[in-house]
Amino acid sequence: MNPERWEYRVWGEAARDAELRLQGEKEIGAEYRTDTYLLTADEAVLPKIRADERFEVKRRLEVRDGFERWVAETSAPFPLGAETVAALLPDAPAHALTDAKALRAYAESLPDLLVLSVRKHRRRFALGDAEAEVTAVQASDDVLRTVGIEAEGFEAALAAAEALGLSAAPNRDYGAALRRS
Repeated sequence: MNPERWEYRVWGEAARDAELRLQGEKEIGAEYRTDTYLLTADEAVLPKIRADERFEVKRRLEVRDGFERWVAETSAPFPLGAETVAALLPDAPAHALTDAKALRAYAESLPDLLVLSVRKHRRRFALGDAEAEVTAVQASDDVLRTVGIEAEGFEAALAAAEALGLSAAPNRDYGAALRRS
C-alpha cells in the first residue's frame, strides 16, 4: 500500500505555466493509460479502475493551506477477491465483479455514481523530495492539461509547488476537476 501523500494539482492555464517551469528537469517516467473514475457524492473518496488492471480507492485525510493529504486505502489487482468486493461494495454480487469490465458495468447501473473513462498521457519528473507530473487528460471530447505534485512530507510538497508557481491557482484533485467538466 502506498504511504500517505501530500498533493497539489492545477488545471488549464496554471498547468501550462507550471509545465514550462519543468522544462529541463529530469523526467523519470512516462505512460499512456485509461482510468475509469467511479465518482460518488463523497468528494473525499476517489475510487478508480486503473488501466483495467487494478481497483484503487484513495481517501483525502486532510487539507492544509490548500494542499491535500491522501492515502491509498485499496489497491487490488483483478480479479478482485470476494472479501475486497464485500468490504468496498457490500451490496454488489461478488461473483460479478471479478474483472474491470464487470465492475464498470455494475458501477454504471448505480444511479448515484458518475462513471467516467479518462485517457491519460503522464510524464513524471523528480523535483527535490517530491514528484511532479504533467498529464494530458481526455474525458469525453475535452482534452485538459494538468500539473500535479506529490510528496510524502508537507514541506517537500510545499517547496515543489512554490518552485512551479502552483499555489496561485486552486488545487483540484481529479474527482473535483472531472465533476466540473
